[in-house]
Amino acid sequence: MTIDKPSSTQTHFLHFRLCQREFCIPLKRVLRVISYVKLTAVPGMPSYFSGLLNLQGKQIPVLDLAKRLEIDHPEKYTINTPIVLCHDDEARSLGLIVDEVSQVESYDTASLELSSLLEHGDHAFVEAVMTTKRGDSLFLDIDKLIRLEDQLTELCIGNE
Repeated sequence: MTIDKPSSTQTHFLHFRLCQREFCIPLKRVLRVISYVKLTAVPGMPSYFSGLLNLQGKQIPVLDLAKRLEIDHPEKYTINTPIVLCHDDEARSLGLIVDEVSQVESYDTASLELSSLLEHGDHAFVEAVMTTKRGDSLFLDIDKLIRLEDQLTELCIGNE
């Protein structure tokens, strides 16, 4: 009996650090990385919602990712603090405030591990663990995060 191995492909991932942890997202979901800028505050939003970024006339919600993932983190933003601007297939965008952007690396998607153990509900944003040269990197489900935040933004501030 022959067991078929799951197909795998090389995918580029953007790696970033947050609270001494390594995270990654597919590069195809990254619009760009910018330095921290002043954001427009929106009353009534959760504490992890840092504000809106006006990018070429489009309002993009920006989250403090550490707070969103419920990781204890001092809120110290400087002009060197990166914001990773992401998007999904439906052209919805989201900004993530992180500590440091590391690099882009290409990995075989077969290197994603423990994905079935990490699927625990709509608010679980870590989809898998990827073993890299620098250690383990947590694979962030950016599509799920964008979908949930888009629903929240729609409820609180309406369609722009």
